Amino acid sequence: MADTALRPLNIICLATYFKGVDFIRECKAHGCNVVLITKEKMLNEDWPRESLDDLYAVPNDAGPPLFIDLVAFLSKRMKVDRVIALEEFDVVTAALIREHLCMPGLSASDAKVFRDKLLMAVRSQKGGITVPDFVPLINPDDISHYMETVPAPWVIKPRSDVSAIGIKKVDQPDQVWQTIEE
Repeated sequence: MADTALRPLNIICLATYFKGVDFIRECKAHGCNVVLITKEKMLNEDWPRESLDDLYAVPNDAGPPLFIDLVAFLSKRMKVDRVIALEEFDVVTAALIREHLCMPGLSASDAKVFRDKLLMAVRSQKGGITVPDFVPLINPDDISHYMETVPAPWVIKPRSDVSAIGIKKVDQPDQVWQTIEE
């Protein structure tokens, strides 16, 4: 840690979508060296190139292993101080990179909480945060009991999609079963 007091922080930003421009600019304004890793399809977006020390694009179908390999390669040229996901899709990848480099920060297991709606609801509830009544769409008996005790309408959320993608509001039990089947 002592060496960061003598030099700017080196921050790797992951953005598989065009987001985080203000964050990049703010990091640069604070004297940080900022490297952006994005997907090829995002390369021509209006990134604040004046605030970037480097910009890399991985293939559009790249998974976490390629991101990990690229950051491991970059870490041979510079000490990586932070790995930041600028987009929700990249939270787990950033955590995997940090784990690979033995860096502090959110672990992949903890990062998955932000990508799994059921896990987020369970953890929130266990942490004392008030959440609406819910039931995992796993056991038919539990689902039936939920529909008998919680009045419609019911909101069915896919576990892994982001934002409101795939969310469906239903009023009838047969709609629930049909949606689960789909």
